[in-house]
Amino acid sequence: MIFNTVFPVFFIIALGWLLAKFKHLNLGAVSDIILYVTTPCLIFSSLLRNQIVLSDFLTISLSVLAVTSGCGLATWAFLRFSRRECRGLYLPVMFMNAGNMALPLALLAFGPEGLSKAVIYYVSSVFLTYSLGILIVSPHRDWAEVFRLPLIYAAGLGVLLGSLRIPLNPTLVKPFEILGGAAIPLMLLSLGYRLHYSKFEEPHLALIGSLLRIGLGFAIAWALVTFFSIQGTSRPVILLSSSMPSAVVNFILAQRYNRNPEVVASVILATSLLSLITTPAVLALATRR
Repeated sequence: MIFNTVFPVFFIIALGWLLAKFKHLNLGAVSDIILYVTTPCLIFSSLLRNQIVLSDFLTISLSVLAVTSGCGLATWAFLRFSRRECRGLYLPVMFMNAGNMALPLALLAFGPEGLSKAVIYYVSSVFLTYSLGILIVSPHRDWAEVFRLPLIYAAGLGVLLGSLRIPLNPTLVKPFEILGGAAIPLMLLSLGYRLHYSKFEEPHLALIGSLLRIGLGFAIAWALVTFFSIQGTSRPVILLSSSMPSAVVNFILAQRYNRNPEVVASVILATSLLSLITTPAVLALATRR
């Protein structure tokens, strides 16, 4: 089961990597389509199709906040102890790839219900990335950035209509489902494409960042689901998403605000390679009864 879940995801990522080797694309345009069109449609249609209980929404959102904050505090402690100035390191340690990798893995491992729970995790993570993440790296602290993302409104509308069980004409919903279906393969291909151009800089920081992102992320999530007795599909989704590698968007933010982009790229590459080993292990632990 674990191989059947993991193989399609990494296979498509590998295709994206190979594509970058032989073909140069304007990935900025593809990223905009993913961020502003297909992902909001995926979020809306998924939440509409699988009604989310408010308690699940709060549980998952607060778990994201706890994991992100815990990883941030650990990064602060490491930088303070080592007396290093590397503000950009916060980004790849705190903000995981809850979209490109976690969504397809959740769908393959836990079905449509797992996807809807992973969507909540993803939206919460994106909200923190474009608010708390920018607050950390930008002296201007542009909080309005997050409210320019349509996926935030797609999530709110999907949760509202789904929780109120307001019926919509299937003909109206179908275009969102078709566009949303393109989101996951485009995410995986673009991830592989970007990884092709990533390079290792400062391997020591890359190693530390990888251990904090994947290892500590999983440890905090495990403590949360155990202490608060989180059950159902929410439990494995929280464990899986919390131990994902660093999100590629961290590099974009690091470049935009000139916060150690070479270190951020190294951590993204290192965690992505490490996830080849850790993802099957996390899935095995997450699905263990």
